[in-house]
Amino acid sequence: MAALQVRDVPDDVHETLRRRSVREGVSLSEYVLRLLMRESAHPTMTEWLATLPAPGTLDAPVAAPPAAAGASPAVGSEPEGTASWAPVSAGSAPAPSIPVSAAVSAGSAG
Repeated sequence: MAALQVRDVPDDVHETLRRRSVREGVSLSEYVLRLLMRESAHPTMTEWLATLPAPGTLDAPVAAPPAAAGASPAVGSEPEGTASWAPVSAGSAPAPSIPVSAAVSAGSAG
């Protein structure tokens, strides 16, 4: 097994690691070794990205989302108390409607 020596560790970092090792009931060396093992058990983001296939080389096609081809959910088209989605051509979604009485009472509440 290889040995590792770390120099110029700031005093506050050393003290924090020492206190944590005491709390865990292990030596400082064992505690730091556990930290290094845990860190090295997972790839870095760069390592992980290198394992992904190149763009455009996927074996299976990716399914398009339900609202493909410029469709968007219809706003205000569902009955009260329900939630549903209906495709609507881009730019033609109806404006949500607010009953006049609700708009008036909301505006005069202040």
